[in-house]
Amino acid sequence: MERDSPAYQAIVRMRADHIPGVVLLVDGVEPGHDSAAAMAARMRAAAQAARTR
Repeated sequence: MERDSPAYQAIVRMRADHIPGVVLLVDGVEPGHDSAAAMAARMRAAAQAARTR
């Protein structure tokens, strides 16, 4: 969703007011990027590495 779009502006306060922490809007992220999936993959890799030590 384009952050300057009327649709995004209609929900941005609702999102920001109900998320503990900081909201970061990053230009240049590829379409389809899923930061939660990327973080989960890093956590799985770290857990696997810890089990093999």
